Amino acid sequence: MENLSSLYVESANEFLDLNYVKKSPQMIENLSLGGRLHNIPEWILSLKGLFKLELKWSQLSKSPLEVLWDLPSLKVLHLHDAYSGEVLEFRAGWFLELRILVIEQCRWLKCVVIPGLAVPKLQMLTIGNCNCLTMVRIAAITLDHLKKTNVPEHLLEFLD
Repeated sequence: MENLSSLYVESANEFLDLNYVKKSPQMIENLSLGGRLHNIPEWILSLKGLFKLELKWSQLSKSPLEVLWDLPSLKVLHLHDAYSGEVLEFRAGWFLELRILVIEQCRWLKCVVIPGLAVPKLQMLTIGNCNCLTMVRIAAITLDHLKKTNVPEHLLEFLD
């Protein structure tokens, strides 16, 4: 398994317990976790070649951004019902290689904040089916660099 490049793990009814993994396959480029998580397993942070990460139905109480922000090769992040909090806030210097960000069906999410020095290479932003969402605060410079945006316009608020 040391040459494994893609991994998809799903649990329909129980929490995914992946914290027992002590030595993860370091060649993983695509990782998809489907199911409830207590937290993001620490071994994921050692995946220096991780290109795409998909979290589905995780319903994390702590923002996944605070853990994943420094993955050096991450270009695609898909959060599908992955967070049960109200605010997802990016910070300057986070997700330096991220190109595609999809946030969907985060039921309790009210606000997404993307300042100017975060996600500098972002090309596509999709935020949808987050029923409580009232605001997406984004730096105008970040929005200008996007090639594709799928965010309800009435929710956009620009940061300096």
